[in-house]
Amino acid sequence: MKVNKSVKLKLLFDPQGFKLPYGGVARYFTEMIYHADVDENIDIIFPVLYSENYHLIEKKLSPKNLLVIINEKQFQLKYYLLKIIYKVQELYTIYKIKQNNFDVFIPTYYGPFFIKHLKKPFVLTVYDMIHEKFPAYFPVNDITVGQKLLTMHAASKIIAISESTKNDILELYPDIPSQKIEIVYLASSIEKGTVSIKLPKKYLLFVGNRGYYKNFPRFFNAIIPILKKDENLVLFCAGGGAFTHEEIQTFEENGLKSQVIQYKFKDSELYEIYKNAIAFIFPSEYEGFGIPVLEAMSSECPAILSNVSSLPEIGGDAAIYFDPYDEMDIKNKVESVIMDEELRKNMKEKGLQQSRLFTWEKTFKQFIEVVASAKIQ
Repeated sequence: MKVNKSVKLKLLFDPQGFKLPYGGVARYFTEMIYHADVDENIDIIFPVLYSENYHLIEKKLSPKNLLVIINEKQFQLKYYLLKIIYKVQELYTIYKIKQNNFDVFIPTYYGPFFIKHLKKPFVLTVYDMIHEKFPAYFPVNDITVGQKLLTMHAASKIIAISESTKNDILELYPDIPSQKIEIVYLASSIEKGTVSIKLPKKYLLFVGNRGYYKNFPRFFNAIIPILKKDENLVLFCAGGGAFTHEEIQTFEENGLKSQVIQYKFKDSELYEIYKNAIAFIFPSEYEGFGIPVLEAMSSECPAILSNVSSLPEIGGDAAIYFDPYDEMDIKNKVESVIMDEELRKNMKEKGLQQSRLFTWEKTFKQFIEVVASAKIQ
C-alpha cells in the first residue's frame, strides 16, 4: 500500500488515550502526533486542553501542567477536577468533529463518543485482545470489549500492532473483513542516560506491571531455586508499583526478601537498567506487541520471553523462549542464559540487530499510508 508523498492530509486526533501519565498507547500516539506535526504535508488538530502525560510533555505537545497536588487532602479534589477537564475535552473534540474541517479522525482509544457526530472516515488502532481472551482478569462490568467491538465495526480501517493481534481479531470476530485490518508495528523510544541509584552487581530484570496476565507469581516461583543457589543474584523489578503485602510475604517465606528489589525508575534511567542486567525476562501470558522486548534488545540486554502471542514475532531468533505456564521450562531457560556467557554475547548482538528493524519513522510511514487509504475509500 503506497501513497503519493505529495498528498495533503488534515488529521483530527482525539485526546482520550492521554489520561494516564505513562503507557504504551500514549507513547505510540505521541510519536505519531510528533511526526505528523513536523511533516509539511500533514496538518493536525489535537484538541487536548490539559494532560499530565509524560510523553506529551517530553515532546512539548502538552499544555502547561495546571494542577498541582500539595498534599494528600487535595488528591480527591484533583480527581474530580480531572474528570471535569476530561469531559470538557470530549465536548471540545465533538465540537471539532462537527466543524468537519479535517480528512480523517484518529481515536486514540476505544471510547465511541464520537461515532454519531462523525461524517468523515476514522482509523482505529487495536492494541491487543486481552480483555476478550482473558476476561477473568477484568471486572464483570468492564466496558472495554463492547466499546472496542462497536468502534471496530464502525471504523474505515483498523490498525493492528502485530500479526498476532490481527489474527486474534479475526478469530474472535470473523465478521470483520480481513482487508480492513492493516499491520503496523510499534517501536522503542529508549535512549541512553544515567541511573541515579547503585545497581546490583548481578541481577535478573523484570520490567513493568506484575499483576494478572503478566504472570509474575509463576515466574518468581520458577526462579526460587536459582536465587537460593546464588545469594549474590538479585531479581530487580523496575516499575510496576511497590510490592504488595502478598508478594513480600512470598519473598519472606522463601528467605529471599533481600534478593528482590523494586525501583520506580525515570525513563532516562531505563537504558542503563537494561544494559547492566544479566537478562530481561518477560513471562507474560499475552502481549499485543511488547515494547519492553525492543527496549531490552536495543540496550544490549539478552531477552528471555514467553513463547505466546506477539512475542516470538517481535523477538525473532534473537531471544530465548519458554512456556509461560511451565515453571520448570522457565527455570531451565533462565538458568541456561545465566550460565552461558557466550550465549549472552550472541543474544546481545542478535538483539541489537533485531531492534533496528523497528523504528518510529517506519511506524509513522505505515500509519500515514493506512490513514491516507481511509481518506480515499
